[in-house]
Amino acid sequence: MAKKYDFPKLSAAQVAAGLKARYRAPQWATFMEVHDSTGAGMSRSVDLLACSLWPSDNFVVHGFEIKISRGDFQRELKTPQKAEAIARYCDTWSVACPEGMVDREELPAGWGLFEVGADGKWRWSVSPANRVPVPWPLSFRASVLRRAHEAATSTSELVAERGAAFLEAKREVERAFADRVERADRRAEDAD
Repeated sequence: MAKKYDFPKLSAAQVAAGLKARYRAPQWATFMEVHDSTGAGMSRSVDLLACSLWPSDNFVVHGFEIKISRGDFQRELKTPQKAEAIARYCDTWSVACPEGMVDREELPAGWGLFEVGADGKWRWSVSPANRVPVPWPLSFRASVLRRAHEAATSTSELVAERGAAFLEAKREVERAFADRVERADRRAEDAD
């Protein structure tokens, strides 16, 4: 009889948000959907990279595959060597998923298991093994920098949009206030 897996239903965005909350600035920089290269050489990607920005952490890089369904995880298990396209650049490699979705025994050797419980708390169920990463080739560096640029651009665009919306709302309030003052002045003149 097949084992029944009972785990919280989460979206990939929720799992990513949990990772980003755990690996946050100023100590960490996170990058979503980083490919092994840019251009025609691109063949694989990692769901999330967490890169330490502190010398005291030895600038470690953690790679995470986000899995939200058993089927997706089982597909990963069929060809775990695919992960090596990017895992080779990381100090650790892990699966991030809802608690109870993955059996520890299923993990490929050296992979970690980072789970979120129904309580919303993240915990390491299996610590990843330390790896000896290979130096990042220019193609991978370009891919990470592309994600950093995209994140910075979308953030500055969002700030600009919100700033423009704020300024327009402020102008609207100022116009409404000026209209009220003008009407009050006219009423006062009419009363005289």
